[in-house]
Amino acid sequence: CVHLGHMYAVAGEEGFEKRQERFQIAAKRMGPTVLAGFVTTGGSAAVMFLCQISFFNKMAALIVLTVFFSLEFALGFFLPINLLFGPQSKSGIIYGEESSILCFRKCPCQTKSENEKVGVSGEAIKATV
Repeated sequence: CVHLGHMYAVAGEEGFEKRQERFQIAAKRMGPTVLAGFVTTGGSAAVMFLCQISFFNKMAALIVLTVFFSLEFALGFFLPINLLFGPQSKSGIIYGEESSILCFRKCPCQTKSENEKVGVSGEAIKATV
């Protein structure tokens, strides 16, 4: 999901503003990578099913099921949810000048002195040196 979500966001930075365009870019660029990760991890874990020690059989089942459900969630739920409800245009940006949520250049703690910082609720906190 991290790779697909990142590629969805990068597609927006590259000028693709509509959800359908971002979905297609994320699916084309990261879909094969996510699928290859499933094949290599699941395949290497599947070899452990041939072991006679029960620990390795259980570990193989755990790994194979984990990567299988991760693949199903990423490609079968996360990407379609982004297609239906994901951010488009400039919505969903939480960094940079376009955002009022989080902008480090306007952070009030940078305007205070070394010994005085601003807490989460906005009150000044004196540092004891």
